[in-house]
Amino acid sequence: NSYNTVLDTGTLPVFGTRQVTITTNADFSATGNYTLKTFTAITADPNAFNDTTTSTVVNLPVSVGNLTEDFETFSAGAPGLFTNNWTRTNTTNARGWHVRIGNTPNGGTGPVGNNTQGGVRYVYLESSTTTAGEEFELASPCVDVSGNLAPKLKFFYQMDGPDIGTLDALVRTGSSETNIFSISGPQQSGSNIAFDSVLIDLLPFKNNVFQVVFKVTTAGGNLGDIAIDDINIFEPPAVDVQLGAILSPESSCGLTATENVI
Repeated sequence: NSYNTVLDTGTLPVFGTRQVTITTNADFSATGNYTLKTFTAITADPNAFNDTTTSTVVNLPVSVGNLTEDFETFSAGAPGLFTNNWTRTNTTNARGWHVRIGNTPNGGTGPVGNNTQGGVRYVYLESSTTTAGEEFELASPCVDVSGNLAPKLKFFYQMDGPDIGTLDALVRTGSSETNIFSISGPQQSGSNIAFDSVLIDLLPFKNNVFQVVFKVTTAGGNLGDIAIDDINIFEPPAVDVQLGAILSPESSCGLTATENVI
């Protein structure tokens, strides 16, 4: 579709700018990619090469209620193929968010495998060639949890290596972002140490359609691989009980035949 708008008359100063609002609404309701191309023309303009600009707008599909991703439908590789409307930034075959089976390429960082029971794939931030302060984002599809009473986010992460940076989880609603989780530095003491998990309340975002964005800020160095797996946005059971931990007895010499178990 083509739309025309006419600027009011006047003088535009050197290096000046003017914002133009097109009064005819455009239909972006169907999911998919839209390419916007705009151009201008002015009498006696000697340079036509800077008179056109383009932009791509993506309308992502919305997952209603729950979202589960174990990355098993992704194609492993460097960087591998992302599916299910997950997107990533700043990624090449040497760095960024990659899909992996087994241990990561650099010894001394990353897990030996995935977290999913019966699965093989996970995603991780390949830190090779990165410098301190670089940011890499992994964004989920859009999610609508307005029908949920108490939506939660659960995911698993593995952060082993001396060059581990920071992992943030953000909720993105349009141009607004809220940080809901942040952790920095090594969290595991070896590649064979299991993934940790975190459970986050999403009730403040119940009335928004949003994306969950995992952002890694690198510390610099090749031994800073950060892996995530088994991402789940869900409604917990209305009636549930969870075991905490066994506090005693602890392993020691000389345990008796009448120990209390707490």
